[in-house]
Amino acid sequence: MALQMMEASANVLMEFVLDKLKLLSYEQNFCNSRKPPWPRLHKFYFVMPSNNRNEQYLYFESLVSWLLSLVGCNLQLSKEEGDPNRTCMNIMFHLKELGFAPPNWPTTDLKQGFGDAVCCVLDSLANLALESQKFEFKQPVHISESFSGEYEDGLGSILVNDADDVYMSSNQCHNFF
Repeated sequence: MALQMMEASANVLMEFVLDKLKLLSYEQNFCNSRKPPWPRLHKFYFVMPSNNRNEQYLYFESLVSWLLSLVGCNLQLSKEEGDPNRTCMNIMFHLKELGFAPPNWPTTDLKQGFGDAVCCVLDSLANLALESQKFEFKQPVHISESFSGEYEDGLGSILVNDADDVYMSSNQCHNFF
């Protein structure tokens, strides 16, 4: 496995990271693990510097620790006044132990808490976490255009007699007025 920068920039990697984190249920299992809860990430959170760089780095380090825990590693986090250089070296040590090739960027790039290196580490760890949980994408189920019958959407029944005619139950209709 390689931690080399792909042709993708931090913008693209961060979108991949968000999708993978959602598959790992990070909102329930990570964000809600702290009081107050971690804010939900957006697609630029680790792409650019934040107004509060210390919080951004702390979020990165905590997220890495959580992802490492999903693959059976324990990362000792620095305290807020701790040494981020040491934590970044520990992150790189764990990545090497997991079989990742040495990156083509300096470890100090992680200390920024944003950028290509940070997004690369998060993407690689999210991939590994999904693999360790034996996550598999299922084949999508496509409904043909000539489908007729009943369709259950989880909110109530929607009867579909034709592709063009949709009849809603009475308790769904009041939401439209």
